[in-house]
Amino acid sequence: MARRGKMDILADILRAAEKGGNKTRIVYGANLNFTLFKEYLKTLIEKGLIEKNGKKYYTTDLGMDYLRTYTYLQEMMDTDEKNMNHNIISKIDSIRE
Repeated sequence: MARRGKMDILADILRAAEKGGNKTRIVYGANLNFTLFKEYLKTLIEKGLIEKNGKKYYTTDLGMDYLRTYTYLQEMMDTDEKNMNHNIISKIDSIRE
């Protein structure tokens, strides 16, 4: 399994909070421990990507913008990786011929 970076973890938390959730639900949804979650939560709140309403946390409109951008960039990177792999395989095939 690939190691998740900070941007991946932020996206996982925002996804888990899209429809609202308490800390426990978000921690499990983002596959984190409470210590890490508290660190990231502080950043997300300070940046306006997540907000608290009662005991629940919700992804804000700005947080949804982050998720859309993150997803777009991930898809772009996946496409580049697939193209790169295809090019490598094509070169290997041409060497064999």
